[in-house]
Amino acid sequence: MSLNEQIKSAFWNIKDDGFEELHRIEAKPFEHHPTNFTDERVNAAVKYHNEKWFHNEILVKVNKAIVEPQYCYAVDGLSTIIGASIRTRNNFPSPIPMLKAKFWGQKLKLNKAILFDGSMGVNYFHFLSDVLHKIYLLEQFTEIDCPLLVGKAVWSKPFFQYLIKETRLSKYDWLLIQQPVEVCELFISRPMPYGKKYWQRTKDLLINSDNFLTERKAIFINRGGTRHITNFKEIKVLLDKYLVEVVDPGNMNMKQQAELFNSASHVIGIHGAGMTNVAFCNHAKVKVLELCSSNRIGTQYYWLCQSLGINWDMVLGSEANADQSFELDAEKFDERLGQMFLS
Repeated sequence: MSLNEQIKSAFWNIKDDGFEELHRIEAKPFEHHPTNFTDERVNAAVKYHNEKWFHNEILVKVNKAIVEPQYCYAVDGLSTIIGASIRTRNNFPSPIPMLKAKFWGQKLKLNKAILFDGSMGVNYFHFLSDVLHKIYLLEQFTEIDCPLLVGKAVWSKPFFQYLIKETRLSKYDWLLIQQPVEVCELFISRPMPYGKKYWQRTKDLLINSDNFLTERKAIFINRGGTRHITNFKEIKVLLDKYLVEVVDPGNMNMKQQAELFNSASHVIGIHGAGMTNVAFCNHAKVKVLELCSSNRIGTQYYWLCQSLGINWDMVLGSEANADQSFELDAEKFDERLGQMFLS
């Protein structure tokens, strides 16, 4: 641990109780779901994660808290982070802004505010599943008649800017914070990440009505990041064989992404943020095939598809390399594509 990390760890502590809790749910919503997928390794991984993980939802009201600007964590007093405002407990912000606020009064003051996000939403999937859905949870318990506090890292994301400018979310008072904000009445929320009603409301922001899918349209989600298929040239031949269009959602705004996925009858893609857009598909008619390395089997998109009633399966490749890339067995992939399009 670096000296900087040691200083931050010594300065901060976390408190989980002692605040007004307006709502809480904790459950294992997928614990007893059957696992009947093509690959037994996928069945084993899905079963393990279904039985292991609790999913929770919480809404807390805090009187006189300060929101620090780096991660938008809520702070009680000088150095006590309110647990409901964080997700990872080993990543602390710099204490310097809080010290300046304490001793030099360098802070903004508000009577009421909602803590929206400062860091989790830099990832597209987590922005939708863990951050945006706070709006729908909050609407059930309080009037959203006050500023929603947003950190710089999330504020600058194109998908966030699109939603607050081009959808009904523009009606809210979004506030970029770059200094500590002292709030007399602060609302902190954490929505159920795979709640069907929340995902449906997000879909409704961008899709007025589902595409009827009278013709087959298959798309392959290409990624510009490190997680990629090492033998993609070989795989591309198979995609061409089955008339699968290769697309990069990163080159589109949110509306364009949503419309593309809603027009697709088949979606194939590597495990990653681009697969989040299956939420905008015609849930009852689309088929989703996720590709993943055999030693890092993620279940986020299984949970999402399960919640939305989407037909989902997974094909495993080799173990991941250091850069998260992996190889797909072309012969097995060919066979799996054939099954997908014939069924």
